[in-house]
Amino acid sequence: MKTLFRNRKHKLSLLLLSVLLLWTGCSGDEEEALKTSTGTASLAFEVRTRAAEDAIKPDEANQLTKLYVAERPQEHASDALHCAEDQRYTLEDGYFSLEGLFGQWYKFAFFCVPKWEGGGGEELLKKDEVDTHDFNKLYIDFDPVLDYQKENLNISKEKDLNIYRKIIDRWVDPESVNPPVENIVMERITGELEIDMGIPADQFERNVEYIELSLHGFNKKVYIHDQAAGEIIMEAESYNPNGGNVVFNPTLKMDEEVLSLRQKFHLCLLPQVLQGEIKVVFTEETAGGNTKTIKLGESEGETRIEVKPNQRTIVLYNGMEKDEFEVRYAGFNDQAVIDVEDDEWSEYTGN
Repeated sequence: MKTLFRNRKHKLSLLLLSVLLLWTGCSGDEEEALKTSTGTASLAFEVRTRAAEDAIKPDEANQLTKLYVAERPQEHASDALHCAEDQRYTLEDGYFSLEGLFGQWYKFAFFCVPKWEGGGGEELLKKDEVDTHDFNKLYIDFDPVLDYQKENLNISKEKDLNIYRKIIDRWVDPESVNPPVENIVMERITGELEIDMGIPADQFERNVEYIELSLHGFNKKVYIHDQAAGEIIMEAESYNPNGGNVVFNPTLKMDEEVLSLRQKFHLCLLPQVLQGEIKVVFTEETAGGNTKTIKLGESEGETRIEVKPNQRTIVLYNGMEKDEFEVRYAGFNDQAVIDVEDDEWSEYTGN
């Protein structure tokens, strides 16, 4: 099932897009003139993952940065947008130059994915059909990132596992003077989730054996294209009630020292409303059993927790009310297109 994410800025973005189209759009005569123009153009880009004063270029040891160039050539009319293998470039040192561009319309898709020892990077780049060159069928597989986080819980606290993206539509005119270098600031299309269960010895009347987060119906793939409107187009796995859940378990066995420490889940995820449960298993069994289960979702009696792009979702157990979650949303510690300031919190959600 495909899902579409639009944020609050899209009304303004569409207005700006309309203005830009008036400014950069081509009339039929201008378009024909571009097609018949001789010569080629070149473009150069500096690519960053932050908009802070000390703009940060991608970390090549832990991130793979790509540029996909798509076009509408007549010989590939079957593809809505054609993106050949030799038009999928790897960017190094945050800089890239393109030469031999004809007088026509292009789509430039910059994106950055995480990589780690033995995984990520190129293995995340997939397509709906074997050998397809249709740009709209190219996507990023987030499943290996989830597996990496299962095996290395809270690794997203130490490593940047976010996906960044910036897409530009451009008419190229070989006869015009192009800027020597264009600055490209990619935006996070993933979000980060932190569930803080507190100190078990303080939060629960019985000794805790372990705490487990089990999620299902995940968004596991995100398409590179954005439908020319900055949209995040994702596809989720089908929910299998008999299995297929993604289980995160911070501590298999809690000793006295662990029981006195805050227990947290820190994850990097694609945008979505979480479906699943948090299970607290106690060492002693009472008449009510040895497990406390907190359902996550949008149905009555469930706790609603949403992961939003380019935002952190902070969830506190026993926050403002006992046995309820306090949900807060905040930005990151940089200026990369954030809706709220880093310390400006919003939204309380009870159980």
